[in-house]
Amino acid sequence: MTAPATDRAMALQGVSLGAVSGFITGLCITLGTQLGLYEAMAQRGPMTAADVAAASGLSERFVLEWLRQQASAGVLVYSEDGRFELDEPARGMFHDSNSSTFVAGIWDDPRRTVELFESAKDAFRTGIGKSFAEASASRTEQVARGPLQTWARNALVQQALPQLPGVVEKLRDGGAACDIGSGAGGAPLAIAAAFPRSRVVGYDTWDAMLELAEASRAEAGLTNVSFVNPERTPLPETPEFDLVITADMLHDLPRPDVMAASVRKLIKPGGCWFIIDADSHTDFNEDRRQPQAAMLYGYSLALCLQSSTSTPDGWGLGLRGLPEPAMREMVMNAGFSEFDRVQGISHPMNAYYVARP
Repeated sequence: MTAPATDRAMALQGVSLGAVSGFITGLCITLGTQLGLYEAMAQRGPMTAADVAAASGLSERFVLEWLRQQASAGVLVYSEDGRFELDEPARGMFHDSNSSTFVAGIWDDPRRTVELFESAKDAFRTGIGKSFAEASASRTEQVARGPLQTWARNALVQQALPQLPGVVEKLRDGGAACDIGSGAGGAPLAIAAAFPRSRVVGYDTWDAMLELAEASRAEAGLTNVSFVNPERTPLPETPEFDLVITADMLHDLPRPDVMAASVRKLIKPGGCWFIIDADSHTDFNEDRRQPQAAMLYGYSLALCLQSSTSTPDGWGLGLRGLPEPAMREMVMNAGFSEFDRVQGISHPMNAYYVARP
């Protein structure tokens, strides 16, 4: 006789099946993006499979199966009359790349994410990982369309900067700002466009990202922003900026304390350092209960921990390694006199801080 399943075994079945379900849903999101299915449904209200097939030029039977999968996953809204809708919240997340909630870019090419985990095997054996740029070399477009770049383009100027006293006024009057780890340039481009009298610099060591950022700068016709690789043109040693941004990158660095000391030198009197990093907890028992904890620890294993162990003296923080008390200690040790959490900005995964000299 087969022994009855224990509660623990049933829970593990749920974990396994949930993981498979999530992965399959992600692959279907990829299909929806690449085949234009979300585009076909955007702002058209409830549609039948025949409607979607006609709008997308695809096979109705395959479209129907995709619609049912997406409705079962909760992406699409299903009506009892057999119609499916990409409603406004779903449009923001899966169709509109200009939305601050857009997340579909994560699924641009799932194979690249699988490659990340493959690349982590050597680090398990040696304890030395790959830098962010090296580990992500095949994921340039995926990272460029990621949530942080989308947020920078659509929420940084509108929602975040007004929460930092004095910053908007300084930039409006011709102040200077820089973003260290600027990626595809979302933050520097947004600031440069909003404050034409300002001077803005984006620093990144990933040349492929710098090329994307420069192409976007040229397309926008912006002349007050530039993009620089600090490995070739080092960060200044003197106070030149009213605003320094580091977004979702300190935990990736082997030595974030060295970066904090460098940032301290960059900031003009009265300026500030705007820090975005993972909103983690010092107690793992509390941290593991956060809704996205399993996903974030997994990404850390494949990417962030690798990057933060890419030099022999690396701290090896990983994605969850700088909870607020540790961040505060590191920032204050670098010579800052003030460190506060920015209360006027909320995000399901990130914390926002401001530090002043």
